[in-house]
Amino acid sequence: MRRLLPILLLLSLPGTALAANGGSAAAAAMGNTAAASARGFSAVSVNPALLGLPGNPAFSVALPAARLETGVGPVGLADIDSWGGQTVPVEVREGWLTSIVDAGGQTGTVTGDVNLLGFSVGNFAVRVSSYGVGDAALNADAAELILFGNAGRDGEPREFDLGGSALNGAALSTVAVGGAIPLGIDLPFAPGGAVAVGAAVTFTQGHGMVLARDLGSTFAADPVAGDFAFPVVATRSDALGFEGGSGWGLDLGAAADLGGWSAGATLRNVVQTFSWDTSSLEYHSAEAYFDLTGAGAEFETRPYDQAPDELKAAVEDYTLDPVLELGVARPMGNLLLTGGFSRRFGDGIPVVPESRLAGGAEIRPAPMLALRGGLAWITGGWQASGGAGVGFGLFHVGGAVALQRGDRDAELVMLTLSLGAE
Repeated sequence: MRRLLPILLLLSLPGTALAANGGSAAAAAMGNTAAASARGFSAVSVNPALLGLPGNPAFSVALPAARLETGVGPVGLADIDSWGGQTVPVEVREGWLTSIVDAGGQTGTVTGDVNLLGFSVGNFAVRVSSYGVGDAALNADAAELILFGNAGRDGEPREFDLGGSALNGAALSTVAVGGAIPLGIDLPFAPGGAVAVGAAVTFTQGHGMVLARDLGSTFAADPVAGDFAFPVVATRSDALGFEGGSGWGLDLGAAADLGGWSAGATLRNVVQTFSWDTSSLEYHSAEAYFDLTGAGAEFETRPYDQAPDELKAAVEDYTLDPVLELGVARPMGNLLLTGGFSRRFGDGIPVVPESRLAGGAEIRPAPMLALRGGLAWITGGWQASGGAGVGFGLFHVGGAVALQRGDRDAELVMLTLSLGAE
């Protein structure tokens, strides 16, 4: 059992991002509730219409910064680490397997991004970022085989169906160029208010991807036999970089200052043409079998057009989904309250959770210091976040951490340096 625990961990580590935040640690610390409060360079990736509202700086610049998130669940890293080098009792493994069955499998994620460039001038902004996502899943039978061996949890030999286990990963870069137009509308219910609309054009470059699917592997204990098929489609090594695929997108937004309140709505990827270039992909067959009479294996690299139809369909679907985000913000002296809801439509690259309802707060005990926190309910669990920011004139330093619990445990760390906006 000691030797099998690392397998459970390694097969789970290589998956969903806590949420998009426009490269702002302030937004990340406040639960990614920035659809009505973002300003400057981060607004172009969150809601471009916010570039046209009061409070937008004359200019802002984001220096290179990074974000990293890792997660695994429902059996988390802490669960596995606590038994390192020890024999895990049967009752503990029973509890782990029950939680895996209830969650529909064991999954894991790794997500990271780097803000390469971000700046705004008036109502116009540009942001360049690179990011990578990865996720893996083991089905319940695979987890039982790892935790209890070929006799299973009840000690009775049976057949294990490993179908449904999968691995996905991608590395991409996106350039977003956008702006806002203040509409000059007088709001009778909010004297002195303002309304703006905005749009951002995006170009996404795919650097590389990998997809793998278990296509019905089985393991039988009586008599002992195994039949494994876990084919892989991946970008060729000579095509990694700038030949993986590309596409254009369009984000639309609207925002309003309602005299003490602000509200925003944005639809990202309302148009999105990104797809992977299949001419840069190759197919790796990975098949093996064994029984009482012998064993055999095949690991060959073949042209992409020979890949199974299931993998080809997965490649076609592994793209950027539309995302609807709504937000509100309420400044009250040195306190800022924010709220937001987002929904991703599709099963493509998981750059944000499928659904999210969140609230955040920022308090400034001193003009140069901001303390922030947030809480969110997402598909499959919840997230708590916090952080702080320090300002020295136009220069800002921000940090954020977040924890996710539920079907998957995850942790996030983020640091940003900027001028003119946080």
